[in-house]
Amino acid sequence: MAPNLTEVRWNYPAPYRAIDVIRTSLSDGMPRGLEAEAQAFGELAMTEVSRRLVEVFYATTALKKDDGTLETAAISVGRDGVNPPM
Repeated sequence: MAPNLTEVRWNYPAPYRAIDVIRTSLSDGMPRGLEAEAQAFGELAMTEVSRRLVEVFYATTALKKDDGTLETAAISVGRDGVNPPM
């Protein structure tokens, strides 16, 4: 079952705020639109949703760098046992 728009808007408010900012810019002019954009960005950047999305970004970036091997120190092997000394 798909979530309703009220749930989506509560969890991810940025796209809806962007639409509001665009409307402000179109109706009140570019200077007022830029003020609205700065205000909306400042408010959205400080939300818990924003913090969690940044955490998700860093976690997925770290996983992309992980090659799946454990970091262990290499040990020195004096002889490989295949070719006996002559």
